[in-house]
Amino acid sequence: MRHTRNIPGKCQASAGLVLGCALTLSMSASPVAAKGYSQIYDFRGGAGIAGSALSAGAKPAYTTIDPPGSTGTTPYGINDQGEIAGNYLDGSGVSHGFVWDKGTITSFDPPGSVNTQVGDSGCINDKGVIVGYYGDSSGIWHGYLRAADGTITTLDPPGSTGTYAYAINDKGMVGGVYYAGTDAGHGFVRGRDGTFATFDAVNGSIFTGVPGIDKQGNVGGEYYTGDGLRHGFERTFGGTITLFDVKGSLQTKDTDSHLTSKGALTGYYEDGSGDWHGYVREGNEKITTFDARGDTNGTYAEDINDTGAITGWYAKSNNVPLGFVRAANGKITTFRDPDAGKLAGQGTEPYGINSAGWIEGNFEDSNGVIHGFLRTP
Repeated sequence: MRHTRNIPGKCQASAGLVLGCALTLSMSASPVAAKGYSQIYDFRGGAGIAGSALSAGAKPAYTTIDPPGSTGTTPYGINDQGEIAGNYLDGSGVSHGFVWDKGTITSFDPPGSVNTQVGDSGCINDKGVIVGYYGDSSGIWHGYLRAADGTITTLDPPGSTGTYAYAINDKGMVGGVYYAGTDAGHGFVRGRDGTFATFDAVNGSIFTGVPGIDKQGNVGGEYYTGDGLRHGFERTFGGTITLFDVKGSLQTKDTDSHLTSKGALTGYYEDGSGDWHGYVREGNEKITTFDARGDTNGTYAEDINDTGAITGWYAKSNNVPLGFVRAANGKITTFRDPDAGKLAGQGTEPYGINSAGWIEGNFEDSNGVIHGFLRTP
């Protein structure tokens, strides 16, 4: 993977390292490194707002998203109103949050932030409220909630020494992970009243993260065991936890996916040969596996919407990433942003999809510049 961001908390969980550690990644790296404890988004290059108008037609339309002053842009979440939340780096290498709404981009930072990150695919709800996390000048990370009017509230569970808010539902309930002076990351759900429910998927896990939360407060996520391998879980609003793995997998990653109103989530898993495949887990606990194409060098499902459509990316043997969308009936359509490069490591990587089938993510062009994109049907 060529992008996203440094997630110090996850790095901390893997090796007891200090906040701010980093790992350089490449397309050839396995997702254990590429989307694991430490994720780096190699933001390079950028320009002003550009792209086509949002319109439906016989062919999908592509809009390039680059906040003014950006040296690299990655959107992460999209809601059913078409609003997009993401991150960008400025010319000094400082990360900021942004929200895109019908071509208008608003950047933001919580007070006291020296590094602002939005959460995962579910980081923006249908009311335009965004969650994420920021680092202060002391190297401490805090969760935040940004209201639609721009008001920002810090949110940290009691005793937290590092908080990362990943997802929010339309009721304002927030899911994420926090640390409390140890190397283990614990899951949390913050209620509308501001109270926190904290938990571990299993006793002894070194990380429990909550990237997906539905309208009732049920959550989906992943946990890491002491050997560093990943496994999936779902937790009901009442606190009942169900663990799962794809049958025959070495490890199962619940990506930064929404948890749909029907209890479905998506991700990818590693088989015994070290190959990665996509899966969808339905609310009835049925798991279906898939590959974007038969000749892929890995299929990585990133998000699912309430209609059951899944988006993500796959790499061919030349390590050029291409996007895909998988319909609820299993039909897969592949695509690339028209401005994406064709060399190894360049290409198109989607991260989120809303109920209308709008897909956002980033692409790297032939000059090695990374931009955000929106694909509309």
